[in-house]
Amino acid sequence: METASTDGRGTQAGTRGDRPPVLDLGLVISSLARSLPAAIVIGLVVGVLAGIIASTFRDEYTATTTVNVATPGREERDAATMEALAAGMSEYVTDERARFFIEEGVGEPVTLYGLRPSVTVTTSKIPGLLEVNTRSQSGPLNAAKMGDLAVEAMNLRSVEAREQILEPVSEAAQKEVDRLNEQIDARRRLDRQADTSDLLALIYEARAGAEQLRTAYPVATIVAQSGGTGPSWPKPFQTGLVAGLATTALAVLVLGLARLRRGRRTDSIWARSAGHRHSATVDIDQSSRTGFPPLTEAAVTAVLSAGGTVVVLGDVDPVEAPRASGAQEGRSVGASFDDPWWREVPATDVDLGIVVVDNRSADGKAAEAALASFAEVGVPARVAVRLQETMK
Repeated sequence: METASTDGRGTQAGTRGDRPPVLDLGLVISSLARSLPAAIVIGLVVGVLAGIIASTFRDEYTATTTVNVATPGREERDAATMEALAAGMSEYVTDERARFFIEEGVGEPVTLYGLRPSVTVTTSKIPGLLEVNTRSQSGPLNAAKMGDLAVEAMNLRSVEAREQILEPVSEAAQKEVDRLNEQIDARRRLDRQADTSDLLALIYEARAGAEQLRTAYPVATIVAQSGGTGPSWPKPFQTGLVAGLATTALAVLVLGLARLRRGRRTDSIWARSAGHRHSATVDIDQSSRTGFPPLTEAAVTAVLSAGGTVVVLGDVDPVEAPRASGAQEGRSVGASFDDPWWREVPATDVDLGIVVVDNRSADGKAAEAALASFAEVGVPARVAVRLQETMK
């Protein structure tokens, strides 16, 4: 079959048996370009509405607090351990206790979840560092104070966890110290000058072990804090611009694809798309109301002059073609789009199939179905779109 192509006035391309290319970039670009004006209008409307809606929200102020998480009792920590400590501390600011603690400190509602939480804690690329991002509707000072309170909440919860775990350890250490003191007293009752240094060393070890565990728990320390003096959100202009651009891009894509897939309105996009799908030559040019575009008329005349058979689907006047020397009289069969033309003439005898439509008519689906009937039986086909003189 023939491969679809067009240069605005119709051009012949391809040979019988060729398959259409997988993607016609020119067709896609043309469809997207035609969709751009409508997409811009849609984007402008959405952008303006987004800006207006954004301007109705209350001002928000933000602050970023950088926090270092470390263990006072042990300075040597590998990166994986520091990351684990920081991640564990961040979990202390994710429950209702932390929310109530921060709310009481700043005097305004605090949310820890949702699209725009008041407090978020994230780990940094540097092991052991956390970033506490806070939002407040009461000014930049409150936003910074939220960060301070979040760090305080971490340390309070860390102390609680430490004390819960250390309580049995401390009790056991104290019992050991008491037992050793009893032994010291017993020795000195027997000999006031008795050497008790070994027992004193054991007492020191028992107390040091408990104290070492106490200082091995993480502590969060504020390293830096930053935040602007003005509101960080909403920003109506930026919000409207981003929404408008995103909507325009999406609308161009949707409208462009719709143009490629739509089947009712006939125009150059429809013709090129249909021709591409069914391997037909596309001819878009001026014509009389019931005639052929010039290149299509020339193709019909050539086939008829050689004694061939042409099937024409659509509202068109017959063509008188001169007979070539020694050639049989050609045959032209006219029918409407939905007529079963193959019942009147064998498909194997047809040399050319023509589908003729007027520009911007509503015959797209029927015309493409007719074009598909030619492709189905292997008849070389043309789709001709007639333009009025004033529409060129």
